[in-house]
Amino acid sequence: MDKGLKISLIGSGNVACHLAGALSNNNKIDAVFSRNIDNAKQLAGITGALAVDAINDLPDSSDIYIIAVSDDAIKEVSRQLGNKRGVVVHTSGSTPMSILNNNAQHGVFYPFQTFSKHKELNIRSVPFLIEANNHSVLQILRRMASSVSDNVVEATSEQRLQLHIAAVFGCNFVNHMYSIASQI
Repeated sequence: MDKGLKISLIGSGNVACHLAGALSNNNKIDAVFSRNIDNAKQLAGITGALAVDAINDLPDSSDIYIIAVSDDAIKEVSRQLGNKRGVVVHTSGSTPMSILNNNAQHGVFYPFQTFSKHKELNIRSVPFLIEANNHSVLQILRRMASSVSDNVVEATSEQRLQLHIAAVFGCNFVNHMYSIASQI
């Protein structure tokens, strides 16, 4: 039986936790990397993946390497993945795809959603914005996104940034107003 794409996850935060569970239903999570091996083991335990705390220990055979780390760390992680043959993607709304240019096959796999590790959500309804450096990578990203969501949209780095800023403003500004109202 085809288990879909072979995926390595880099990160163990909110986005990685939700993606691991959702993607493992129709794909194979090969490995989970975290600087904290206990976090890697916890997330890998959910999917039956290998837990690693060194990027060099990620398998070379993954089809996709998903970078789900802070925006500030994406460039360095991408550099460390430069020798991998698989597609390298990040999950950031505000980081341009060009930060991954040192990887031959690369793109963006951005879930347009705020995530909390312990808050359930229906990921099938989460919009996924995808971008790729070539047509074959775009097809792979569309396949992966469609395995978890019914709402997959192509978006350029500029479009994604505008949507991300609008969402942050809409969500955070309203929460800030609630906080001020509570104080009053």
